[in-house]
Amino acid sequence: YFSNTYSFAGFTNFLLGLASIIFIYFISNKIDKKRESYQLLSTILLCLVYLFKINITTEVVLVVVFLEGFIKQFFSIVSNNNYYLLGYDLDKTTYICSNAFFLNASRAIILVIGFFLTGSLPKLMYFCIGLLVLSGFVPFKINKKVL
Repeated sequence: YFSNTYSFAGFTNFLLGLASIIFIYFISNKIDKKRESYQLLSTILLCLVYLFKINITTEVVLVVVFLEGFIKQFFSIVSNNNYYLLGYDLDKTTYICSNAFFLNASRAIILVIGFFLTGSLPKLMYFCIGLLVLSGFVPFKINKKVL
């Protein structure tokens, strides 16, 4: 937003990676014990970070990127654990392939529909953030025997 240099892009990616590593190392084991209760919280926090990233044009974006590293991993760990637990009783190969297919197909459909509905990139980003908020309300039936 405020710098057109490659060093800035590299530094922001370094901050994002560092925050992700710190989060995974220290906090991910605690999240595994109570996955279901963190889905809505992680989704809302991720949407807030994306809204800040879209609307911030100053050096504060580095702080937001560092926070994104934590929150993105938080969301990823919670949602991936829930999705994988859904397929615990299914054939593993079929579940992984069908999950990847439906996830990527839905992304493509959402982007095409969103682009034609909104007509501009910022509006498309707000549209996708709105859809991401809805994903926080998806209930997961978690098999308690697995936990």
